Amino acid sequence: TRCLSDWSSDVCSSDLVWGDGTDTYGWDSPTVLTGLENVVWSTSDNKAHPSILPLTNGDLLTVWAQGTYENEVWTSTRTAGVWSAPVQITTSTSWSFGASPCLLRVSDDRILLLAWVSSAGSTATLRVLSSSDSGATWDLTGPGALPEAVDLGTYTLYQTRAAYAAGQILLLVWLLDGSTPPGEPNEIRQYASSDGGCTFSLVWQSDTNATSPFEGGTYPDVISLLDGSFVVGFINHDVNITIYRLSSAFQSIGGLTPTTINAGPTQNEIVMACDENGSLYLTTRLDGGGKQWISYTSTDGGSTWVPMARSGLLDVGSGFWWSSGNTYPQYLVSCWQRSE
Repeated sequence: TRCLSDWSSDVCSSDLVWGDGTDTYGWDSPTVLTGLENVVWSTSDNKAHPSILPLTNGDLLTVWAQGTYENEVWTSTRTAGVWSAPVQITTSTSWSFGASPCLLRVSDDRILLLAWVSSAGSTATLRVLSSSDSGATWDLTGPGALPEAVDLGTYTLYQTRAAYAAGQILLLVWLLDGSTPPGEPNEIRQYASSDGGCTFSLVWQSDTNATSPFEGGTYPDVISLLDGSFVVGFINHDVNITIYRLSSAFQSIGGLTPTTINAGPTQNEIVMACDENGSLYLTTRLDGGGKQWISYTSTDGGSTWVPMARSGLLDVGSGFWWSSGNTYPQYLVSCWQRSE
């Protein structure tokens, strides 16, 4: 981000410019990837399902699942451009396989962490932890927040995403139904809470038996807008991005007509963010065409989306990301952080 007083075209290389009558401001248009830095790195443990949250003091807090079965939860904080040494969260000792932790702020001084816990490896539910010291310590708010547990004999746990607005939490859960249903086996469930995450109600779940049209999908994400509404997105059965605008966490996705984005071949993963002016940003990975990334923006709450940037190299193969042709970024997350 850059602030330019006495702006003129010969000194501004930004793509987006606005003025307040005195100063003119410009942003470099957010691109797919401008650089990579390791939060943690090793080849011995799985690391998956990260979540990231900007803190009120300007730091960044991140959590992720780690371990052979991704049943450990670790955290790190980025302060003054440096990531702290990872710390394992041991408030719960029964994290499930694929714990998929998720962060959200419910007030200026209270952060929630949601992650899966299991009972004897047969069922799983989400446990909610609370922190009032920017993630330095965590307290357990309750043993389980969902109205009923998930059967691990049928379902595999995947991504969990949540957002907070106007006293409500909207929670999205991605589960893989292993019973080979006739419809889309990747099930999306929508939960909502109005008591700060102590309890959640099931609002909607995709029908894995539905085939006309198919329901459900993969890689769900949700963000809250300045007016207290929510924008939900995921990759549907037809491998298109579907976007829903919800006025409340308790408004069901079911029955709504989504905005659809067909970004290119085999879309795989989406991440979204909202800036302080209400502009939305969405990035998706194209599984074909050399693992490219493409970014979109929306200024009308998610009704329409305009392409912003695309990977500069075409058909470079996944080796572009690392020396191995089978290695590339996965399970990305995003947040909006304004720098001065």
